[in-house]
Amino acid sequence: YRVNRKLTFGANTRGIMKLSK
Repeated sequence: YRVNRKLTFGANTRGIMKLSK
């Protein structure tokens, strides 16, 4: 769960950064 959550959080942050860009 921890690792999966961390990966999901990273992917989400990446998506936000992409959208912001």
